[in-house]
Amino acid sequence: MKRLWFLGIALVLLLLASCGGGGGGGPISAPPPNGNGTLPPPAPPPSGYKWTVMHYVAADNNLAIPKLLEVGQLLDLNNYCSDVAVVIQAEFWDGELDKYRGFDPELDEAIQMLESTVPRGRLTNPDEPDDPNDQEFSREGFNSASPAALTSFLQWSKANFPAEHYALILDGHGSSWRTHRQVTAILTDESSGELPMTTKQVAQAISAAGLHIDVLDLRSCVMGNVEVALDLKPIADFLVYSQTYMCAPREYLANVQSYINTHPEVSPRSLASQIVSSYNSYYQTGDFPEAATLSAVDLSKVDTLVDALGDVASSTSADSALTPSELRVARSSSQPFYQGLNVDLLDVLDEMAPLAGSSTATAISQARNALNSFIVASMFKAGESPKGEGAALTRASGVSIFFPNRMNYADDILGEYSQLQFESRTSWGDVVEKMYEGDSPIPFVPGGFTFVLAWDSNVDIDLYVAEAAREDVSEDDLSVASPWLGSTGQDGYLSADSANSGYSYEGYAAYPRVHDGYYLVLADYYSDGWGVIG
Repeated sequence: MKRLWFLGIALVLLLLASCGGGGGGGPISAPPPNGNGTLPPPAPPPSGYKWTVMHYVAADNNLAIPKLLEVGQLLDLNNYCSDVAVVIQAEFWDGELDKYRGFDPELDEAIQMLESTVPRGRLTNPDEPDDPNDQEFSREGFNSASPAALTSFLQWSKANFPAEHYALILDGHGSSWRTHRQVTAILTDESSGELPMTTKQVAQAISAAGLHIDVLDLRSCVMGNVEVALDLKPIADFLVYSQTYMCAPREYLANVQSYINTHPEVSPRSLASQIVSSYNSYYQTGDFPEAATLSAVDLSKVDTLVDALGDVASSTSADSALTPSELRVARSSSQPFYQGLNVDLLDVLDEMAPLAGSSTATAISQARNALNSFIVASMFKAGESPKGEGAALTRASGVSIFFPNRMNYADDILGEYSQLQFESRTSWGDVVEKMYEGDSPIPFVPGGFTFVLAWDSNVDIDLYVAEAAREDVSEDDLSVASPWLGSTGQDGYLSADSANSGYSYEGYAAYPRVHDGYYLVLADYYSDGWGVIG
């Protein structure tokens, strides 16, 4: 296990060098060594650890390189201690690692091992021996997005590293309560070809392991919805998540782990707040154009919030003052997230309140109070909208809710939403249906088409696809996809950005079913040449 990790570090060092270095001040200083210049191995406490921190890295996808960089930062730490057990299971996609073959024989060996092996083990200081409980699994047939794989890792963690408190970091792709026409998906596995886990399955996997999580940290994009929190309430006390895209700030992740290592007495609530504070410090002190959000919420308060939002929904449905046009005004004035599928919850409540009748206004006031109690800590950095969300991010409270723009009011989206526990508790879908009263959902039609943009010399070319342009969809609600904005659009997948890939090629592949409309293709000759990693 140690050899695998050290070979992995060698690969990480290459990647760090090729990406311009990591920044963030480097590794944390070690405590003083003993007489022979080495750190003594930590002895396990007789009554268990204060904290067991479990990193579950599902990077059998296009996140393999950034997640490997994050793991490299964790491996660089040298302040692991006897009161905190830090364990990890990580899988990386060979489709990404293969790009770095041929630099050096030792690095090729590291890539081969990481492409064939899923390591599971305890992270210790570099000069300490392997933990006897470390394991390795073959990647053949392994699926990090399966509930069974997550349950197995948690059972192993609990059996070998019992603790007073447990923190679980789920590190991988995420997409709110809905992704690619599926409900509540988080964690994907490219090699298996299977569907992502739903948040309900995450809760079931944790429950099956016999664990209750003190702090559940979703290091995944756009998971910061009230709908997601309700699904996870039975298995965790505090939840940390983001309303928008998380851009892999690897130093921040190591800084959080270092804090736990040096503060083993930290309470779950304080740790959840500290994670948000560390994220805020990272973004406020660096030069980052993209916006960022992160929040910690108290899941013991989610039922009160959900009940209050149910009252808002029932009152709104019967409120003659809140007409469909007024609801659209409130929605269009609210901060959107995830390409217009969601909006900021506090924002939309504040936009609805002055338009509502008295009973609805009272219900909104109570919901605002419940939301304030639910949120433990939150940070927001204004900036460019990552991956083309359709609007710059100028405000965020920490929690989103489904409230779609016209383009996202499509196909059987309300039928999908009805599968959520949140909808069965609140009938929030009735508010969405009232907002679009008189409008039919945009139909889906067969997709599967592709667009390819190529050049015969070394250039940076940009492909843009305006997805499903329609007369009944405003320009503000139109989705525009491009590789430099992200790997997925509203209706299709995108190739790598030619500025990074080293190829004068960009492409778009539509999903099997797409919004009905015109797909407009634009080509931009951005510049001669490109930046090549390596």
